[in-house]
Amino acid sequence: MHDLSKEAQIHEVFPKVICRHDNIGLDLIPGMLEMLDDIKGQTSGNGALNVNSSHTTIQTLHRLPVFKDLSKEILRVARGFMVEYGYANRRAGDLFMGGMWFNHSDKGNFLFPHTHSGSFLSCAYYLKANPEKHTIIFHDFTKNIVEEPQGFKNMSSPSFGLPCTPGRLLIFHSDLPHGVPLQEHEEERVVISCNMLLKTTPLDSR
Repeated sequence: MHDLSKEAQIHEVFPKVICRHDNIGLDLIPGMLEMLDDIKGQTSGNGALNVNSSHTTIQTLHRLPVFKDLSKEILRVARGFMVEYGYANRRAGDLFMGGMWFNHSDKGNFLFPHTHSGSFLSCAYYLKANPEKHTIIFHDFTKNIVEEPQGFKNMSSPSFGLPCTPGRLLIFHSDLPHGVPLQEHEEERVVISCNMLLKTTPLDSR
């Protein structure tokens, strides 16, 4: 029988990738939540950042004692992701934490799709969330769909959602648009976000 699959194929190219690791730092969560309770009042928001966030007030959580261990874990996973992506171990070792902050949200909060300009990798780490009610959405704004298909499939969808669950760490390139839909329930979500940078090293020193 003639095998038509050898003559007709659909190739999915130029993938956008998200690194997901579950059950990261579960033993650290109680201490981090306790510390955040003390500084929750030091947050702000705006029209696009419609959550209670320390993004404009405190971006140095990684320097606080209980968050230092989390920062080390995030960097460990992120460096492993870099190697899997194709970077040399030496270059992965140049990754460092540029800033870390937290968002907490409940009913009526949302995050417009956005990117983290100026950094290399970004992350979302969930301290408190309900995977049945909380979701993060990643977007592909480069798709030029003249007419939407009757039903979106993996290869045609312009967005991709992942449930938020405590201990889940998501690492992605900082230029990947992401956001959080309008929250219609009272359950609180607490997420740690961070930006990671690469050290600039002269080529002749490598």
